[in-house]
Parts: sequence; structure tokens; C-alpha cells
Amino acid sequence: MMIRKAVVEDAFGIAKVQVDSWHTTYKGIVSDDYLQQLSYEKRNPFGKRRLQKKLYMLLKKMVT
Repeated sequence: MMIRKAVVEDAFGIAKVQVDSWHTTYKGIVSDDYLQQLSYEKRNPFGKRRLQKKLYMLLKKMVT
């Protein structure tokens, strides 16, 4: 396993994990309407801004 700082190019992948996590974790708890409005495209700019401001996220990559 390798852990590294996330870079701006990782933003879309991070957005995908965040949105997919919400869909699976909060189904039946949060309204379906709210979950359906979540999208990778809407979440991606937020992650890019955080990474550009050096508000770091760590990524874990499985090395095989």
C-alpha cells in the first residue's frame, strides 16, 4: 500500500468516492431526491479548490 498527498488531478476520483459513498451509506436515511442531485460534476470543483489551496487529502493506493 502506498499513501501520498492528493493532487489536483485526483479531484474527480475523490468526488466519485464521496458521491458514491453518500449514495450507498445514506440510502433510506436521506431523501432520495437529495441523493439524486449529488453528482461527480458538482462535487469535483470543491475538491479541486481544496487541493489548490493545499488543504491536503491523503490517498491510499493498493500496490500489487
